[in-house]
Amino acid sequence: ELLIVAAFVIIGAVAYHVTAPPTRAGERGFSLTALRDAFRNHGRGPRGRGKATTTGAVALGAGISELSVSGVSTVLVTAEPRTDVAWTFDVESSGADDASAERAARAVMFLHDEMGSVLALTARGPRASGQGTTLRIQVPTRLDVRLDGARRVTASGLATLRLDNVSGDVEVHDIAGAVTGTHRNGTISITHVGSVSLTLASGGSTISDVR
Repeated sequence: ELLIVAAFVIIGAVAYHVTAPPTRAGERGFSLTALRDAFRNHGRGPRGRGKATTTGAVALGAGISELSVSGVSTVLVTAEPRTDVAWTFDVESSGADDASAERAARAVMFLHDEMGSVLALTARGPRASGQGTTLRIQVPTRLDVRLDGARRVTASGLATLRLDNVSGDVEVHDIAGAVTGTHRNGTISITHVGSVSLTLASGGSTISDVR
């Protein structure tokens, strides 16, 4: 059926080319090349790419003992001797052109809020197809860390780590206490940690050097 439709289009195009009036100056005339380009462009996805980067830091009060991160697809978290939490948050988006893609990326906000003993970090805003978010974060070694819904994780040096509904590839090492939670659809590598209590589904795992 597609071949029949294409044949009719070509026949009609040739007939138009024979009978059409001359092209005016400044106008693009009909050609088989133009027709070919139109077919090539039809159905293509967005071509524009845009990126927005946010950096920040927040000092921690003595009552904050846990960090929670949600709404971010890729999280890279490391602990070090410090008294604050610092981050770089990247959003990459696609769009009809670069300008619209950048607007889509800038529309995603990165927010922080203290809720009792928890510092909650979350990304909020309209999400577009083909959009990716990446958080690189440095935290004090005393903090427990909980990651919710991430699609890729690298974590090291933390007091404890909890993975809630995490999927994709995960690499965890040098955790003083427990690694707990759920993981699915990816590979998870855990080494040199205090203990492990995980529910794993549809993926591979490598666990070693559990103290």
